[in-house]
Amino acid sequence: MARLAVLVPPGTYSVSLTVGDAKLTQKLTVLKDPHTAGSENDVQAQSRVQTALYEEMNALSATVNQIESLRVQLAALGKELGTDDAAKPMRKPPTTSASN
Repeated sequence: MARLAVLVPPGTYSVSLTVGDAKLTQKLTVLKDPHTAGSENDVQAQSRVQTALYEEMNALSATVNQIESLRVQLAALGKELGTDDAAKPMRKPPTTSASN
């Protein structure tokens, strides 16, 4: 499965590398792609939208994983309860009242 990543927008960044006890830090300037027709403001706005979409996808993925975990737990509980008469009250779906 391919992972999605958001590229950083043009700007100056600080990059650190730690090896053992040694830590090296240096400034790095990212330039705008010369093939990009948009202005730097356009690129910044696009980066903000991409980052927001990336974060939303991660949140949705976490929600799907949580739902799947609950589904597995309910299936296991159903097997544990069995089908005998003693389990019927717990297997009965809750009643809901619809009021408008």
